[in-house]
Amino acid sequence: MRWLGLVFLLAFLTRAGCAETWLVAPFSNRSTDPQLDWLGESAAETIRESLADFKAPVVSREQRLDAMKRLSMPLYSAVSLATWIKVTEKTGADRLIHGEVHFTPAPEAAHPPVTVAGKADSEPVPSRGTLRVVARVMDILRPAQLGEFVESGPLEELPSIQANLAWRILQLAKVAQLPVRREFRKGRVTVKVPALESYMRGLAASTPEAQHRYFTQAARLDPTFSHPRYYLGKMHFKADNYREAVTWLADIAREAPYYLEVQFMVGLSQFELSEFESSRRAFEEVVAKSPTPEAWNNLAAAQARLGIGDAFDNFRKALEARPSDPDFHFNMGYMLWKRGEFAAAAERFRASLDRLPGDEDSLYLLGRCLKSSGTRPGDIRTEGLLRLKEPAEEIK
Repeated sequence: MRWLGLVFLLAFLTRAGCAETWLVAPFSNRSTDPQLDWLGESAAETIRESLADFKAPVVSREQRLDAMKRLSMPLYSAVSLATWIKVTEKTGADRLIHGEVHFTPAPEAAHPPVTVAGKADSEPVPSRGTLRVVARVMDILRPAQLGEFVESGPLEELPSIQANLAWRILQLAKVAQLPVRREFRKGRVTVKVPALESYMRGLAASTPEAQHRYFTQAARLDPTFSHPRYYLGKMHFKADNYREAVTWLADIAREAPYYLEVQFMVGLSQFELSEFESSRRAFEEVVAKSPTPEAWNNLAAAQARLGIGDAFDNFRKALEARPSDPDFHFNMGYMLWKRGEFAAAAERFRASLDRLPGDEDSLYLLGRCLKSSGTRPGDIRTEGLLRLKEPAEEIK
């Protein structure tokens, strides 16, 4: 059986040599009020987002929920540490962050005023009570606890408490280029607590209608809070409500971690609204920071609709970067066909059909190429056939 032991040792060393993957579990609500469950979700989401912001491998919220579903776990109820360890293993993570939230209501007769951190012009407000948040980090491979961190303060200081906790965990994770705490906190402690509560309730909502209601409420309570605007824009984009999508997404700050994805959705929405110049500008910004084949393709599509000559070269860049994609072959063929280069266009349409057999537009245009039949004024069948792409995973 010595060989079996060597296999396990090799597997351990191989995994241990890789960057740790983190799973952040919702913190347990240790108060007597179930309406405060959102506090534990908020603490966990802040830490998860912070790890993602600093490029630490971290299990997404969607991946965690999927693993819980596959384990037949209830999504929003008390879960034991042993169960969270199973979820961590199911997702392939090897670091688990879990914890608890304690809330002590202020006595009715004594609500000491609190000035909210990050709000220099804010008036002191009566405190609703005191919050104590405990975060524990576990190494699943050993297993062993790697650290415990505690932050506390008035409930009105929730964003500040969460930012301090996240910064301490990032220190433990040894992420690259972690700024000093003061710099890290900038922009992270200014969200209004009622807006944060509505946002977290939106994330936990079980129906799109409830999500939309909570996210809208959060955006109205704090117009500077970009997270609910991002989700509202994404919901409208997926529903093909492009004007509404642009309305919610247009003003999201460049500093937001999902800014490139936002610009990608804005560019696609504006293209669908025939606002090609705005679409071009959005995709130019994406290409400048993340020159993926999808971004080159969509920039080229907007340029083509504007009659800009660079479109052809940008379609070529997309195709050369990913020759396995039938849409990139089709777009190149379509551009060649419109230029009257029928033999070259036919070659592209054949390549598209090799990768996507039965594609009607490729078959039709291949036939036109074989007959040397070019564009015709008012030919609706061949207008607007350029194919756009959704954003690549690396910018989501």
